[in-house]
Amino acid sequence: MTHRVSALVVLVGILGVPQITQAQFHPQGWGWRTALTSPQGSGGLVALSLDAAIYDRLLTPPDDLRVVNPSGALVPHVIQCGRTAASSTVATRPVQMMNRTYTPHRFSRVVLDFGETVTKNKLKVDLSGQNYRRKVTIEGGNDGKTWETVAERLFLFDVQARDESYRVDSLTFPENSFRYLRLTIENMPDDPERVEINGVSAFYEQPAGDPQLTRVEVVNRIIEQDKKTNSTVIALDLGSRHLPIQSLALVVDDALFQRGYIVEGRNTITDKVYRRAEEAWRAQEIETPWSSVSQGIFYRTRDQGRLIEMTEMVIPHAAYRYLRVIIKNNDDQPLAIRDVTVNRRTCAILLEAQAGAQYTLYGGLNFRRWFVDPSKSSSRKSPRSRGASVTGTLSPPA
Repeated sequence: MTHRVSALVVLVGILGVPQITQAQFHPQGWGWRTALTSPQGSGGLVALSLDAAIYDRLLTPPDDLRVVNPSGALVPHVIQCGRTAASSTVATRPVQMMNRTYTPHRFSRVVLDFGETVTKNKLKVDLSGQNYRRKVTIEGGNDGKTWETVAERLFLFDVQARDESYRVDSLTFPENSFRYLRLTIENMPDDPERVEINGVSAFYEQPAGDPQLTRVEVVNRIIEQDKKTNSTVIALDLGSRHLPIQSLALVVDDALFQRGYIVEGRNTITDKVYRRAEEAWRAQEIETPWSSVSQGIFYRTRDQGRLIEMTEMVIPHAAYRYLRVIIKNNDDQPLAIRDVTVNRRTCAILLEAQAGAQYTLYGGLNFRRWFVDPSKSSSRKSPRSRGASVTGTLSPPA
């Protein structure tokens, strides 16, 4: 029985794709197949969404996928993923810093000259010092003398914890076209009398609609405390391998907090290695090491009655079934974490299809193909098996 791709099947329109010679496909060596049915109506470019069952059976995602038409010929296709955020294009805005001033122990200030009226909505700021949480105000004007408030109560962070460091150095604010921006950085109580503003870069992020993400069901979640390092460790099982995870968010009951975090991932709990013992190779299972994915800061703070928070961790390209989040509590008490939500990118196969035609998607071919049966090899090297047999609802190739 074949497994049909679930979820959205969208007719995109009659658009061309690169025309190449269609070669006959040979299914030998491919691990599984599944049916793809194009939508009814006129033919054209269609998008057939990929579900978790497909991702879980990929060996070298997304290279080990092939689309075959009813006559057995390969069909050109591409994998396309939807937007991951509300902004999709970023343009750099040249800017010159001028009129640097400071009031000792209170604030440092700089004026940014864009040379003309130009649209922008993001700054990246390089400050002196470490271990800070500094409040920022942005003002705008066109004559360099009179100023209007663009954004206030923004924050820049730097946290140093043992061998890790975390920094938030970007400011996002309402789109504006002022020629000048005035940036004011307030000192913390233990800052030196002057905080240096070493550099500022400016950008315009072009809005492109809502993110196109899919919620991932968390099959198993374990939250434990590592007393030795005073860290909170969250272990997540997402049920399927190779999912294109984009972000995870924590539901925290604590009123106010600030923590650094590390995210790690892996696709298996154990891995099989072969070690030579006397004259024979012997298989041994070892724990699969964790791979580093991302690190950063999440927080909830209050300034003049206004609640400011960032509890989402953006982790693009984390194609793993298992995730581990390590929260560095340092000298603070562990947070009361009530829930964790995970989102992945929404991806689809795009191909030129005939109306109502049924195509077949093949997958599960390991392009590395370097594995050698140790019992039949005279090599002294110790090979390591990374592949896994494909089972479940996807059919083996005919």
